[in-house]
Amino acid sequence: MRPLWIRLADRASVAAFVVAWSAVAWQIVRASPPGQLAIALVCSVPIAVLLADLASGLVHWFADRYLDPKTPVLGPMLIEPFREHHRDPLAMTRHDFFEVSGNNGLVTLPLALVLLFVGLDADASFATRLVHVVTLAFALAIFATNQLHAWAHEPTPPGFVRRLQRARLVLSPEAHALHHESGFDRSYCVTTGWLNPLLDRTRAFAALERAVARVGLELADQARSEDRER
Repeated sequence: MRPLWIRLADRASVAAFVVAWSAVAWQIVRASPPGQLAIALVCSVPIAVLLADLASGLVHWFADRYLDPKTPVLGPMLIEPFREHHRDPLAMTRHDFFEVSGNNGLVTLPLALVLLFVGLDADASFATRLVHVVTLAFALAIFATNQLHAWAHEPTPPGFVRRLQRARLVLSPEAHALHHESGFDRSYCVTTGWLNPLLDRTRAFAALERAVARVGLELADQARSEDRER
């Protein structure tokens, strides 16, 4: 059982996410002509989903390959959940919605606060409006990412989720299995997995590791152990 304060923090994070991003959505709707809003939504969703998929891959790669679960702050919040996932891929399917989604909700809040502070006027340009809508859609995709990842491991996900997985609109078990079967060195993106074929084919994360090595950050012991086992 996780400590009570962490469970309460997860719930508070989800609540804050809903309140903050609902305020952003209302700000956009109130300041946008319906036609422009519809066009912005159509344009923003694929952009935001691809950005979220890339962000999920970068975070996943870093958490898998660097630092230690005992690292202050980042260790228990970021590194340990990913390392636990390697030891027990089904563990996240036993976590409740708040535990799965709380951290992701929390990390999007600074973006919401920036948008609310900047505001959006009715006479704003379409480009400005598009930035706000893309950011909103990106936050929603990030918030959904851990749940989509968990459903890719769930033996019996909800029917509508399985249909989305079969259509490759969200991360599918078959696509995500490449990450676990390869020794955790590829297919890091876990929102939709759309970017994984391109990033794997170009060995983008291997190139990133070479760049990181040049600045002196070493792979985690577990990552080196997994590399030796491949």
